[in-house]
Amino acid sequence: MKKNIADVNTLDEVLEKAQSVRISKIQEAVCDRGYRGRKEVKGIKIILPENPKKKIRVMSVKKASEMSTTRGH
Repeated sequence: MKKNIADVNTLDEVLEKAQSVRISKIQEAVCDRGYRGRKEVKGIKIILPENPKKKIRVMSVKKASEMSTTRGH
């Protein structure tokens, strides 16, 4: 049975492996929102996406409701 290892514990290995096949030095790495960990690993800056703003989600819900009323389902 395989273990589910957290990204924070495997990022060092992944970055080392990626660096071994590159000519230039990796300066930045992008992780998904699920990554919770350090902002820098071995001198490589870790970039995380920002959380969506609440206004954007509220506006999209309003637009969806307006669209459904104009279509007249």
